[in-house]
Amino acid sequence: MDKENTKIPPDLAEYSKECSRRLEKLIAESGLKQYQVAEKVSFGSAMVSHYCKGRKFLNAEAIIEFCNALQCQPTEIDPQRKIFKLNIHSRSHINNLLDNASVDKIKLIEQVIAEIVGSKP
Repeated sequence: MDKENTKIPPDLAEYSKECSRRLEKLIAESGLKQYQVAEKVSFGSAMVSHYCKGRKFLNAEAIIEFCNALQCQPTEIDPQRKIFKLNIHSRSHINNLLDNASVDKIKLIEQVIAEIVGSKP
């Protein structure tokens, strides 16, 4: 388990592992191999494996990357929005998410933020 996982509350760590299992299932259902997903995201196949196995705590950026690659909705990975609520906390963090983002990624980010604050985009 990485250092990041040891700093989070146990209930959130367990929820993250549930999200990891959902991610792994989505990848399997897509028909893609993890290395093929890695070619579509900004991190390597080892990191894809770490996220899928719950060894690396999922964050908003990773979920957006996976959703973009798998053409799925963020709620399919993080249905309770706990990870997004933890990660989307400052304007600088949102700017980092948007920096060099594709139109599809921006739409996903807008959707997630709107749902968190209780409005529709």
